Amino acid sequence: MSKSKLGLIAGLVIIYGCFWIWYGGNGDQISKAEGELLLARVEAMYGDSTTPEPKNSLRKNLPEMIRNDDGKEFYAINLETITPGKKAREEENKYASIILPQLLKRAGHPVLISETAGLMLGDYGRNVDQVVIVRHRSLRDMIEMSLEPSMKQGWVHKYGSVDNAEVFITRASIAIADLRLILGLLVMLIGFFGVGFINWKQRRAQDPELQP
Repeated sequence: MSKSKLGLIAGLVIIYGCFWIWYGGNGDQISKAEGELLLARVEAMYGDSTTPEPKNSLRKNLPEMIRNDDGKEFYAINLETITPGKKAREEENKYASIILPQLLKRAGHPVLISETAGLMLGDYGRNVDQVVIVRHRSLRDMIEMSLEPSMKQGWVHKYGSVDNAEVFITRASIAIADLRLILGLLVMLIGFFGVGFINWKQRRAQDPELQP
């Protein structure tokens, strides 16, 4: 194999390997001591806040979430009842402008943002206007994100854009839309066509009839 092909393949493997490490999703679970420290930091930031909180807020559910943590990636399923009106949409956009950079910095990202289009089974779905699924690298990352100063104001905008939000976390058994799989396939395609292009260039250089 020529040096150019080896260089291309090695470069793609290194790039994908670095992405795989950064994207993570299989870290250490939060220890009891670390959990107590994180909870204390959250309480210090939000415990005396004048920001309105829902009855079962993230702050109140964190102790149980930490006890159940396994250090791995998870998906937050958001079932939202949207507040009508222009002002609520402005609040939603402000919240998105705050949370998206914080998510991406920690390898988190939306997987699905969709509006409901009808009821198939059950009854609770009648109260849901929007479904949002967000991937988090770990619970640790999610808590650290919530401790960013900008996120305190972000929650104000969040509560200003929805009448109600039910959020629960899940761990995927099968995830066809996994970004690692998608990027891996893309890297393979780049490698396949890259090697093909190098072969074409080499044949062209060796065949006088193909040279300009």
